[in-house]
Amino acid sequence: MYFYYEEANYEEALREFDLAERALPNDGDVGLFIAAVQRRQGHMTDAMGAYKKAKATDPRNQVTLYDASQTYFGLRDWQNALRGMDRVLALAPDSVNVKIQRGYLEFFWKGSTAPIKAALESIPANVDPDGIVTFARWDVSLMDRDPAAAEKALAACRLETITSQTGVPLPKSYLQGCIDLVGSDNARAQQNFEAARPALEKTVADSPQAAVRHAQLGLLYAFMGRKEDALREAQHATELLPISRDVIEGAIVQAFQALVFARTGETDKAMSTVERLLTTPFAVDYSYDSITLSDLRIRWEWDPLRKDPRFEKILAGPEPKTAYK
Repeated sequence: MYFYYEEANYEEALREFDLAERALPNDGDVGLFIAAVQRRQGHMTDAMGAYKKAKATDPRNQVTLYDASQTYFGLRDWQNALRGMDRVLALAPDSVNVKIQRGYLEFFWKGSTAPIKAALESIPANVDPDGIVTFARWDVSLMDRDPAAAEKALAACRLETITSQTGVPLPKSYLQGCIDLVGSDNARAQQNFEAARPALEKTVADSPQAAVRHAQLGLLYAFMGRKEDALREAQHATELLPISRDVIEGAIVQAFQALVFARTGETDKAMSTVERLLTTPFAVDYSYDSITLSDLRIRWEWDPLRKDPRFEKILAGPEPKTAYK
């Protein structure tokens, strides 16, 4: 576990897990960790085989079932991801995060926000761990181009900082700035983004090696019209964590970079990045940095590309298959 989490030394981690598996053949957690490491390496077929073996060893292990479902999610295999998520919900019916993510899976598959809203309606009003429910309500409202509903969701939340699905703490002022952009009130948006800027810059200063935080800061700068700063932060994020080092988070920071390109007028770079990431494993998320056909068709963040014929062609076609080995 040390080699896996602390050093990202995946080969050494696998050697240790292989020894552990031989000594503990009935311990499903060992198989789970083997699958997780293989997934980080981009060996998806091997990872899915390891998850299958781990599930056979420990069929009621919620973490194994969830992670296996997330692997299908990362490969844009929506139906198998949904089946896995349903098995998790059968064991943990009150899991707020799983309910929300299941709604997003249906959105990715069918292109409708209704399943997300149905999932949110099933969650009691006073339940909102780390603001994840508020974030989803805000997100789906803006997908529906309903800034009033997004503002209402934000106002109802008692937290001043809300954690996004990427794990980055976002001040309310940042989320409000996005609402203002959708509502075409750019002056108010810039005031809110400026209010959010010190907090997001501090998250980077506190964790300078956290690539996703740099990527999120880059997107803030893009929304503020600070093109040079936005491109710099997005590029630095991809250098800190390339896909060759971490398939999952490496793809996420590149998805952020695609958004930064789109929001700063770098249309050619945005299009080439989007086209590549549409077939890249794990360039998907339960948030606005996700790159699926449904996200591209519906999300406001991609509006600067809507008149580009290459973007229109992507939206008109079927979702390409994710490439993996």
